[in-house]
Amino acid sequence: EDPLVDDQNERDINSVAGVLKLYFRGLENPLFPKERFQDLISTIKLENPAERVHQIQQILITLPRVVIVVMRYLFAFLNHLSQYSDENMMDPYNLAICFGPTLMHIPDGQDPVSCQAHVNEVIKTIIIHHEAIFPSPRVLEGPVYEKCMAGGEEY
Repeated sequence: EDPLVDDQNERDINSVAGVLKLYFRGLENPLFPKERFQDLISTIKLENPAERVHQIQQILITLPRVVIVVMRYLFAFLNHLSQYSDENMMDPYNLAICFGPTLMHIPDGQDPVSCQAHVNEVIKTIIIHHEAIFPSPRVLEGPVYEKCMAGGEEY
């Protein structure tokens, strides 16, 4: 029996987010490849949200299948987490601040202070529009994050 599992920890979505952040921070290569950094950052210049979403989608579909599947799952989870921002204070912007530096490393030679705001905006956009950005399971097979019901409440 797992001593870390109890009724409170089992449904603690915030703990899951913390573990995910640590995992992605420990990856040798960030989830978002450094080679695509400038392309992704350039999307924030697009004022029209639909155009920005489309451009991000076009960039991300060039990544390896396994990376896209992981991103699809992660951003669906982060979107779900943001739906409880009135309780956990983690709206898409705050999640982007927390996860942005972990997922999308700023290349050497770039000003980290000015770039971080751009990274946060890209990550926030993906959290909010994940369903439009990532291919459906019919188009790209692989695990899909599903909201579960526990104790009559959605978690």
